[in-house]
Amino acid sequence: MWNKLLALTTCVLLMAGAAWAQPKDLPVGPEVGQRAPDFQLSDLDGNIHRLSDLRGQRVLLNFWATWCPPCRAEMPAIQEFVDAHGEKVVVIGINAQESRDAIAKFIEEGGYSWLQLRDEKGAVFADYLVRFIPTSFYIDELGVVRNKYIGPMDLPALLKFTGIDS
Repeated sequence: MWNKLLALTTCVLLMAGAAWAQPKDLPVGPEVGQRAPDFQLSDLDGNIHRLSDLRGQRVLLNFWATWCPPCRAEMPAIQEFVDAHGEKVVVIGINAQESRDAIAKFIEEGGYSWLQLRDEKGAVFADYLVRFIPTSFYIDELGVVRNKYIGPMDLPALLKFTGIDS
């Protein structure tokens, strides 16, 4: 009887200690209203792109991977958005640590036309504290984060996310 009580008490104290030890305010990446971290990444052809070079334009950053089912599911909606509103917003896909060939094959098979950048070392994912994919950031003309969304979006959600009327 005492052994069971001691074991139960120990378990309760361990769980309480573990819960208490969890950080209360996990970092969340750039917040809405903060300047978006600048980066320099290569596209699939090896050309260098910097976020700061797009100052004066609105930008949609979409962090994704070819192996991610929700990412794959939202790609047609992003293409539809690009086709209809690509002149208003620069759309950039950022893929972490996958081979150029794997990304290029996926993009070609899907017929996706927006800029794809490779974050080979995961540094931009780290700067933006991307923990789940897909994750998207909407950045205004001044380079300030105006919206952040974790998860896949359909076209109506993309329009709402970017503030563009359909």
